[in-house]
Amino acid sequence: MREMNRCDRMRGMNRCDRMRGMNRCDRMRGMNRCDRMRGMNRCDRMRGMNRCDRMREMNRCDRIREMNRCDRMKGMNRCDRMREMNRCDRMRGMNRCDRMREINRCDRMRGMNRCDRMRKLNRCDRIREMNRCDRMKGMNRCDRMREMNRCDRMRGMNRCDRMRKMNRCDRMREINRCDRMREINRCDRMREMNRCDRMREMNRCDRMRGMNRCDRMRGMNRCDRMRGMNRCDRMRKMNRCDRMREINRCDRMREIIRCDRMRGMNRCDRMREMNRCDRMREIIRCDRMRGMNRCDRMRGMNRCDRMREMNRCDRIRGMNRCDRMREMNRCDRMREMNRCDRMREMNRCDRMREMNRCDRIREMNSCDRMRGMNGCDRMREINRCDRIREINMCHRMRGNNRCDRMREMNRCDRMREINRCDRMRGMNRCDRMRGNNRCDRMRETNKCDRMRGRNRCDRIRKMNRCDRIREMNSCNRMRKMNRCDRIRGNE
Repeated sequence: MREMNRCDRMRGMNRCDRMRGMNRCDRMRGMNRCDRMRGMNRCDRMRGMNRCDRMREMNRCDRIREMNRCDRMKGMNRCDRMREMNRCDRMRGMNRCDRMREINRCDRMRGMNRCDRMRKLNRCDRIREMNRCDRMKGMNRCDRMREMNRCDRMRGMNRCDRMRKMNRCDRMREINRCDRMREINRCDRMREMNRCDRMREMNRCDRMRGMNRCDRMRGMNRCDRMRGMNRCDRMRKMNRCDRMREINRCDRMREIIRCDRMRGMNRCDRMREMNRCDRMREIIRCDRMRGMNRCDRMRGMNRCDRMREMNRCDRIRGMNRCDRMREMNRCDRMREMNRCDRMREMNRCDRMREMNRCDRIREMNSCDRMRGMNGCDRMREINRCDRIREINMCHRMRGNNRCDRMREMNRCDRMREINRCDRMRGMNRCDRMRGNNRCDRMRETNKCDRMRGRNRCDRIRKMNRCDRIREMNSCNRMRKMNRCDRIRGNE
């Protein structure tokens, strides 16, 4: 501590109650060398702070370099009470200062944020220049800056390497004076904000490219405190975007920012109906919704009241690219898609019409592989049984298609497990799947991952009229069900 006391410019620090000597320190240079502090210095509002003669000496301190070597001030944030700062041989005296104790006791500089107008900081004689700056006044006066500092999502913003441009923006001046960050909207197109590569915490979106391309993001600014940016109840002005019109009808676009890449969303010409959905919370959880916008016939699907679960699928790319829902079967997890109450528009598909007449195709698709089922020429008799619920539990019905006549099976009066199906008449006709649609509830049909054979069927129109084709996609492969020689599961 002797060397510290001998230093001509560190004497005032120990004597001064208000950090007078802190400005005289010759070796605070390292603080300004930090790459993350450059943008702050370039900011028009920080000029007054930089022009202060007393702040120059502060940066000359050699022993504060350790602090600046940290890329994102990790050490400062990780330590409970700025331990790293206290370990510095020449910072001990600073900590002994009566007015610096509160800073050290603060876990993460909370005390500074709790101060309404940073009164104690302003009382310091040597930091007057900082407070005299006209553009720093609003920041201190703003009562609502507390929430901004406490917000966990503002941390990532500060860590961003490219916050420099944001400071240069002429229209970000009023942001500190505004209670509800009104002036943030004066930025023409939030260009500077978009240049930031790592606005993760704010929007949770890695790349908001498509969203930033929207020329009219003004409505977003009506959000009271920009806290979640997604908590805004109504993104009204978002509708001015030519291709984002209907999306604003959604009451709560909370999860829309969770999507990693929303590039293609704005390119979609026919995303209008999708916005009629009451709560599209989960739709953005899908990692990549690129292909979704390319689909020309996704209109009716958007009328669905709750498409929450639909988007849990990791990649619905192929779904939108196909003209007639061909790729729908390739989706691994389309289970929840069928929980939708109204799949009306799904019936526009030329070959999915008959499928919809069935109320609930629950158990049919429990079988892993039903692909070859349609190839059977004479499955007529099997349809006479009342409920064939359990027939699908058989993993592989290999020989189903090889059997020329399943008469023996039909002679059985009560094949309970096989006969629970009400009417399976049309199943034998294979080409048109008529009987399939008469079944009350073919829910489980949707468990199949790939219903390739279904696409080959010429007339599966009625199948689409089913209200809830819930489990249709859960079945992995329905190809080999018919190849089973003796229907092992029935025995």
